[in-house]
Amino acid sequence: MRIPRVPLIKVYDRFDMKEHIVGTDSHDWLYVDDEKRIHYMNLQNGYENGSDLRSYGYGFVAESVSGYGKAIQLIRVDELLEMYLPEFGFSDEAAAEIKKAAAIIRDCYQQELDARWKKGDLL
Repeated sequence: MRIPRVPLIKVYDRFDMKEHIVGTDSHDWLYVDDEKRIHYMNLQNGYENGSDLRSYGYGFVAESVSGYGKAIQLIRVDELLEMYLPEFGFSDEAAAEIKKAAAIIRDCYQQELDARWKKGDLL
């Protein structure tokens, strides 16, 4: 079993430089063009990444990776759940349930890692 990770796609607004996780705004939209490139668009204002306008539009937030240029961060599902909590106004009760789910997932990851370590599969 592989430990699944998902892309953490963030964009920044070129006007005010604020970042947000794609999917936390109801106007977020990702699409793939004819050349198989992924693009972000805000459906409310129509601006997207790669816009010709210098003062408007969006850019992807990426990490520098030595020898590879820029990359989108990959995180575990439990990390994603906990990262989304502040983005949404969950009630304390709902947030507690999400944290429990994240803890269960994290425990499963740890059990899998421990089993692999014992078998020598982590090298």
